[in-house]
Amino acid sequence: LGKDTLNCEDFDREEKKIIKDAQMEDFGAEIAACNKASGRSYIPRSGALQRKQVFLDQNGILRVVTRLTNAEFLSEEMKNPVVMPRKHPVTRLVIRSTHNDVGHLGVNSTRAELGRRFFIPKCISTVKHEIYKCKVCRTHRPIAVQVPTAPLHVNRLQYRGFPFVMCGMDFFGPFIISRKQKRWGLIFMCLTTRAIHLEDCVSTNVESFLLALERFIQRRGKPQSIRSDQGTSFVKAAKEQDKSVKALTEELECQAQDKWRIDFKFNPPGAPHWGGSWERMVQEIKKILMSTVESVAGLHQEAFRTLIVRIEGILNRRPITIDENGHCVCPMDIVSPGNKETQGFPTEASTLEVLRQVRQAAQRFWKRWYQFYLASLGDTVLLKEGSNPLVDSYITAKVVEVFRSNDGYYRSAVLKTTNGKEVVRDIRRISIMEGPALERMKMPVVPPASGEVSHPELVKSVESTARHETNLMQI
Repeated sequence: LGKDTLNCEDFDREEKKIIKDAQMEDFGAEIAACNKASGRSYIPRSGALQRKQVFLDQNGILRVVTRLTNAEFLSEEMKNPVVMPRKHPVTRLVIRSTHNDVGHLGVNSTRAELGRRFFIPKCISTVKHEIYKCKVCRTHRPIAVQVPTAPLHVNRLQYRGFPFVMCGMDFFGPFIISRKQKRWGLIFMCLTTRAIHLEDCVSTNVESFLLALERFIQRRGKPQSIRSDQGTSFVKAAKEQDKSVKALTEELECQAQDKWRIDFKFNPPGAPHWGGSWERMVQEIKKILMSTVESVAGLHQEAFRTLIVRIEGILNRRPITIDENGHCVCPMDIVSPGNKETQGFPTEASTLEVLRQVRQAAQRFWKRWYQFYLASLGDTVLLKEGSNPLVDSYITAKVVEVFRSNDGYYRSAVLKTTNGKEVVRDIRRISIMEGPALERMKMPVVPPASGEVSHPELVKSVESTARHETNLMQI
């Protein structure tokens, strides 16, 4: 340039020269047509600028006419941006520089910043292509390899005749019970029937596991194959025994194959989704634990073991499908087919008295269940207060009155808080348990004549249950 230093005019002049050279390589025909138009705009009938209104400015640079021409608050560059060829090296450099200027944000931010000065045909795909090659983005936001969802394993699809032939296994815990003792849970899950078996373990070492496996085999039968992951429980167990995870898994395989001829298979480390079926059950177990007791710290050993067995029964009675007659099919049907309610009633007076006491306890349970699940007038609910999700809190309140909109849906309610204050809140701020109450909040209902909030089918169900319990009490 013939100068020791460059000023702004030099940069502007060289930039315009580079842009004109790039445009001449790809848009020579459009530039020639604009020169013939003598300053007027030109609309190409083909090419990358088809149906775009373009013109040459006073510097001979090709620009496109946008719909923002009448926006007086915008600069001329934004109203009529410079046209850049999408595959030219200069355009790629401009995109990379702009992407760096916006802090390596995504496609939309880069494209918006480019739009302040430039118009690039098929801009989104061009920007995506360049951002994909950005080394900084690939380093800080790497894209994992995506593979199609694998089909269900053959062990989950074969009929075996009885459960727990092919199992998944995993430790969960620890739980701190009374006297600061640690207890772990060990889950065995049938991969075919979805039934589970839970064991209470005092440790995660090899000896404790083999004892739990012995108890499982004696009660459920010997499985052919057991799958497990190499999660945190195995890592902790290996550290406690000063062994590597590989050495621990090999020891487990040798012990099981030598004593019971069971084929052990371990999933790859860092791939919990390989055992997603039993990992999902572990989540349900922890959910029931937190919902059943406030804290397991006050439970002694026998109480904790009983709680584990109780959770096993609850999950084995969960419905997994419905047959053609509308009956729920649960894992308990195959684990213990004879475990059904006894038909008929005894005749001894003492046994009848015990039966009445059991029925009274069941009646009290169902009464509490209906009160807990069915939130209506006077029922206790949780009210979410605050607009910031990070600091929101829940307070206890009672339903005083509910309001329906014209479409018949509940939209708001009057609630009485613990301090005696009545407030009107949106129904979405009220938290109730899942069940009929939640469905009733979504269902349009006919206003009852008495003014109370109720659902006809729900009332029939409650009355039918009450009559059934009354008949049992009169036996």
